[in-house]
Amino acid sequence: MGSQATATMIEGILNEMLVPFRCECQLLKDASLVVCVHEPERPERCFTVAGISDSDCRSEAHVRQLAEAIRDDLVALVDRHENFPSPLSERSNHA
Repeated sequence: MGSQATATMIEGILNEMLVPFRCECQLLKDASLVVCVHEPERPERCFTVAGISDSDCRSEAHVRQLAEAIRDDLVALVDRHENFPSPLSERSNHA
């Protein structure tokens, strides 16, 4: 990533902007970044964003834009999950 933001700085910004989620960043040999976003109540569950290019991390402003995009994806996933019909066994227990 050269003069770009460090993985530690990126991780700090993501953790700040994606509360209550917890983020871990890993820099790969090809200079791309992988971000794992862990659920607060179930940290073993992880939303993974791979293939983040060094151009996405060239400045703090770009990292903040990346965090906003990840947050938008998380919101969409949560909304989709909440609107997903519950399994038949759960519906019969609530009747």
